[in-house]
Amino acid sequence: MTADEESEWLYVSCVTIERMQLDLGRRTGQLPPPDPRAASSPVPYVIAPPVRHAVASPVGPRRLRPIGWLPPLVVSVVWIAAIAASDQLHASWPVRRGALFIHLVSLIAGLGSVVVIDVYGALWIAGRRPLDHLVRLANDLHAVIWIGLAGLVGSGMLLRPNLSSTRTRIKLALVLIAGLNGLWAKRLSRQLGDQPHDHWRSPFDRRLLAKLLASGIVSQFAWWGATAIGFIATTHGR
Repeated sequence: MTADEESEWLYVSCVTIERMQLDLGRRTGQLPPPDPRAASSPVPYVIAPPVRHAVASPVGPRRLRPIGWLPPLVVSVVWIAAIAASDQLHASWPVRRGALFIHLVSLIAGLGSVVVIDVYGALWIAGRRPLDHLVRLANDLHAVIWIGLAGLVGSGMLLRPNLSSTRTRIKLALVLIAGLNGLWAKRLSRQLGDQPHDHWRSPFDRRLLAKLLASGIVSQFAWWGATAIGFIATTHGR
């Protein structure tokens, strides 16, 4: 094979390969449709396939502002106001029975949602659930948790809690901890949504994971602790 024949063979091979790449790119939607100039041009009009680079996501991690002092202050003020009101309210027996029903329903809604989120989070850590499903679930159930917590506080004011009892004071402290931890958990869930969806194959903020675990432990301790104390107070007297 002469030098001219070798050059012509290489030229034809390159054009064939480029055309195959074009056809493949158009079929997969990665390249635009054929250019009309290609039909009338005496020289094969070849569009080079795009070069793929490791480009960061167009929407980077959001810089979330600190929680600030206002949300925790609001939660604390509502907690103090509920305790003060419970000492002044003297509801009748039918009202207390209705408040007890609301109390139980709110407990089921709040504690049940907390358990579901934490169990799903454990499955995600084990690699058995995708991250985007966990984030959507947490965002949907956060509202249910806050409704349950508000129902517990509102109905608890009508149940005439014994504020002089040590158990009652511990339970009230656990309710406050659950509320403040809920603010922290909401912020952490937003940060979690900015992480790679496949943390086993992509870099993941391990400090964020440690915070999520800590928030889950605090949440379980506060909710189950308040539930256990309420059960003991109901069955063994105040």
